[in-house]
Amino acid sequence: MRIDEDGTPLPAAFELRETDEYLSVNWLEYFGVSSVRDNMAHVRKVFSKHHSISTNGQFAVLNVGDVRRLASEELGRSLHAIDLQENDYPSHAGIGGYVADDDDVPIALSDMVGKGDMQPGII
Repeated sequence: MRIDEDGTPLPAAFELRETDEYLSVNWLEYFGVSSVRDNMAHVRKVFSKHHSISTNGQFAVLNVGDVRRLASEELGRSLHAIDLQENDYPSHAGIGGYVADDDDVPIALSDMVGKGDMQPGII
């Protein structure tokens, strides 16, 4: 994830590539644990089976309802969550409803993330 000097993600972290149909994310609550910290431990475990995590990597934690509300009210868009579960990647999901050359959504998502919403990639 591309991080600004204040520790929050840059809009580029939420941009889609030309071939992407959705932003790949993890459904934090899938694991049913009450704390973000404990859910993140599960996410890190399954995520690391499919992707490398750099020592300074970060995860941004966003609320899907807040993302959908922001998209609707501020951008006039309809973003949606996509279930992409796989046997060895049960928390995999996506955010769809925008395209690669759409700058408004990545900027809005970046603006939603505060320093307290960031979780380390590796503990």
